[in-house]
Amino acid sequence: MEVQNSKIYESVVAGWAVATMGCAALFSWNAVITASSYYSKMFCGSPLHRSYESIFSITYQTTSLLGTVYAARVTEEMSAEKRIIPRLRSLAVLFGGLTVLACVPSAPRDWVFTPATLVGVAACGALSQALGSALYGIAAAMPPAFVSWNMAGQAVGGLVPAAIVVATDLATPMSNDDDCGEKDVDPAAVGYFAAASALFVIAEAAFRVLDRTAVFRQYVVEPARKRARRSEESSAAPLVAADSKPHDEWRTIAHLAHLCSVPAAAVFVIFAVTLATFPTLTALARAAHHADDDDGDGSRFRELFVPLLFLEFNLFDFFGRSAAPLFKPLTLRPKALLVASCLRVFFVPLVALGTLAGGRYNHLKSSAILRASPAPFVLMAPFALTNGLVATLAMGAGRPLVHEDHHELAGNILSFFLTFGLTVGSALSFPLLALVS
Repeated sequence: MEVQNSKIYESVVAGWAVATMGCAALFSWNAVITASSYYSKMFCGSPLHRSYESIFSITYQTTSLLGTVYAARVTEEMSAEKRIIPRLRSLAVLFGGLTVLACVPSAPRDWVFTPATLVGVAACGALSQALGSALYGIAAAMPPAFVSWNMAGQAVGGLVPAAIVVATDLATPMSNDDDCGEKDVDPAAVGYFAAASALFVIAEAAFRVLDRTAVFRQYVVEPARKRARRSEESSAAPLVAADSKPHDEWRTIAHLAHLCSVPAAAVFVIFAVTLATFPTLTALARAAHHADDDDGDGSRFRELFVPLLFLEFNLFDFFGRSAAPLFKPLTLRPKALLVASCLRVFFVPLVALGTLAGGRYNHLKSSAILRASPAPFVLMAPFALTNGLVATLAMGAGRPLVHEDHHELAGNILSFFLTFGLTVGSALSFPLLALVS
């Protein structure tokens, strides 16, 4: 009995460690994109004032795709420690640099702040997605519950920044984004970036804890050692065989992608549908009968409308990811998950019209129900809940389809399709906005 309780305790500790690292992996992007008041002030008066969010998104998604491809390529060549620790330390240093930059608001914008920020966003995309992909692989190699731990941790990485934004808006006076004013040190931004840097240090400590657990060593460390021994044996073969090794690795990746094609398609569709409307269209939401930012009345309700929508999405996304273990049998039915992900397409017109029917988009021809202020909040709950639930189940559906030696690589492949879905969804949001407006 004591042995069983010890194993349960150790599994819970390992789960919390995975969740902590998952939180750090997603927090990096949210720490950048949710510091909107800081960047609006710093870019005020420049060509990036109205477009920096789109530029950040495109830059981040492009480098994150590269980071995911790299992560899949080195999965079976590098130990988990070498794939996790350097990326965590690099992100800690990166956000330390952003903290220093936020402490010097007088730095020349055009040739110091802007290029440093864009390079930071690009590096953040590559590093955080390479980290996230490695975590997806590790979670996939371990028992199924760890996929849920990782996904729930990532949800917290989105929920906490959203809550911070709402709390900050409530605690600070209302402001006009078009009033550039003096560029003073923004304590909120400094604290935000410093906290992100500290989170990566905590995540490294979490990995050290995970590395000492028996479940991690059984499912990740020992299989990696076996692969290393097989690799050493194959390297002793004739040079002709060694020359074909890179081709064999890509062939293995292609074969696993084929085996995981159904859950990979489900993951892709889930995030493409979600990113088509959130956050780009959601950021334009306005309460019914309230004017837009350019000539609005500055009401507190209008200022909190979008942050509350972001908070609701992250909250229900967290609920969905946390509830996934209750629907564990669905991981053995990937086709059902693909159907569920495709059905979420019906949310796109509803969320788009329900979100944009107020303010400057009040001319849109939608029902009075969709034009009402509560409509975006009513639609956001099932939209976010299904995103978290179906995504978590789909990310765990690849594991049963491949041999145990390739569980980790299969997780990396699904991570690539997740990132690809995010990228395609972000791109679709622009024509969708043009279509509905």
